[in-house]
Amino acid sequence: MSKQKLFFSYSRNDAASFASKLANDLEQAGFDIWIDQQDIPAGRNWDLEIEQALESCDCLLFIESEKSVASNNVLDEVYYALGQNKKVIPVIYHDSKTPFRLQRLQHIDFTKDYEAGLANLLAELRGQKYPHSHGSQGNVNQPPAGFFKKYLIPVLIVILLFVAGTVALLRKKGKYQDEQQHKATVANIDTGAKVMNKVKTIEEPETVRIESPAVQTTAATSTPSINAKRKFVTPKIITTPKIVNNTQPTNAAPAKLSPDGLAGHWQLVKVLPKHASH
Repeated sequence: MSKQKLFFSYSRNDAASFASKLANDLEQAGFDIWIDQQDIPAGRNWDLEIEQALESCDCLLFIESEKSVASNNVLDEVYYALGQNKKVIPVIYHDSKTPFRLQRLQHIDFTKDYEAGLANLLAELRGQKYPHSHGSQGNVNQPPAGFFKKYLIPVLIVILLFVAGTVALLRKKGKYQDEQQHKATVANIDTGAKVMNKVKTIEEPETVRIESPAVQTTAATSTPSINAKRKFVTPKIITTPKIVNNTQPTNAAPAKLSPDGLAGHWQLVKVLPKHASH
């Protein structure tokens, strides 16, 4: 049975000693280890050697540290292995920001207890159950612990703000509609009242009574009848000249009426009584 070949991808700036120690322990456990500190001969092309090692390895161990997550060379090795469908196991040396493509991969935690982390890593490589549950982070598809804190909480806050804004907008819109409906109702009531007043004015016109001092006269030959037309003649007032009482006797002859003076149309009129003059 051939040994599994493990490729170490790490940053020499902050994880060189840890990677060397872990490589020695895994080699003693029976695994074939490839690490640049020991397996690149002098004078060889680094890129070519790394590419050949990646092609021939069975699993890549990504030593996660503050420097490795920011190293383009390290991430190139990891993403190349993923592109070749190689098994990648993140090994947490320093708690740092895990790259996005590695957040859903099962990882082994070495930050609290090295021996527990080593035992869990050996069990993972051999396909066994983890002896120390605290050294791992649950199921294979479970994201790391910092995932929820970094992403889930901000998403929940955004959702809550969106819901609160939507509720406030709906309340404001409902209040505006109620106000508009109230104004429309008041306007309809006023319009109806004006129409009713106009209808009442048309149906019940104002009656004006004019009293006239007209004198009702009828012809002497007409027969009284209920439906007979009545003729109103405006009374005429004829004033007579004053008669001056002269005590001196006069010899003047009385005036004679000529037939011509009696000619014309005569009409009986009512003469209002006049107070005697003093």
